[in-house]
Amino acid sequence: MLLTLKNGTRIRGDLIRQIIVRNDLTAVPMTLEIDFIAGNNDFEKLIREGETITDGLGNVFYILKTERALQANSNSETKNEVLGGMFITAILNNCKEAAFVTSKSITKEKCTLSQVYKACGCKTGFVRNDLTLPRFYCYSGNTPSFQIMQALQESGAVVRWKNHQLHFFRIPDLFKQKPILELPSNGSKKDDSGFLERHDVPSFYSVDPTGQIIWGNRAKPRSARYVPNKTAQDLRNMGRCLVRAKILEVDLDERICAGDLIRILGDRDYVVITAAHAWTAGVDSQSKPQAITKLWLGVMKE
Repeated sequence: MLLTLKNGTRIRGDLIRQIIVRNDLTAVPMTLEIDFIAGNNDFEKLIREGETITDGLGNVFYILKTERALQANSNSETKNEVLGGMFITAILNNCKEAAFVTSKSITKEKCTLSQVYKACGCKTGFVRNDLTLPRFYCYSGNTPSFQIMQALQESGAVVRWKNHQLHFFRIPDLFKQKPILELPSNGSKKDDSGFLERHDVPSFYSVDPTGQIIWGNRAKPRSARYVPNKTAQDLRNMGRCLVRAKILEVDLDERICAGDLIRILGDRDYVVITAAHAWTAGVDSQSKPQAITKLWLGVMKE
């Protein structure tokens, strides 16, 4: 993985113990974690909070946290030698404002989600498949990303970052894409529990202006949850979600993003809920060199 500092300097691979880039279906859809083996004060100034790092695909990450890590050297005969390193956590720079508590209220009626991101201060650029919302409220002292995820749930939709663009998808539309990858059915862990699903994926109900109870999807026996001021369509959308069904690992492929479609031969198509791209240098006895992409795959439930 190639990483470049804000001043244009490329980070040397021998300074890095591990890199993990995560791509999720969340309001701030990408995160970066780097475990540095060592670094001096000059280097630390370039990776402190507020600085940026760019990956090999051109995604820019805003550093939220930098911490020094002290670890005993397992290769030392005395076991008393200490290795000093640093660990950073960063998020996608284009959407970082949505992750911070807002000092002003954001209220919009009949708006699009891209307008919501812009109102938060995010620089998302071109947006594909924008969604229209009847309303969006995020009051001072709250975090916009939570309200964005709530708005997406009420629309039965998700957001992802791919090719330097935000993409909004209704959940059923995710399965209409062309699969980015076809894999054999072996080598994956399958999760399937109707019992847990009935508890974790509720049916929603509300009360209409006449005082009548209205329900979302009640085709399956599930736990019920009340939400105020929702329409029947909102309730049906809120009961539609992606449920994790498989976990698998493939060779490192940074092109795979959350929201992509993966076809398991002899099985079915799955949507990538999370793609974690990990590169490990194997510089100590606690790890071995590897470059993998770990995928959490889901199916639609409603």
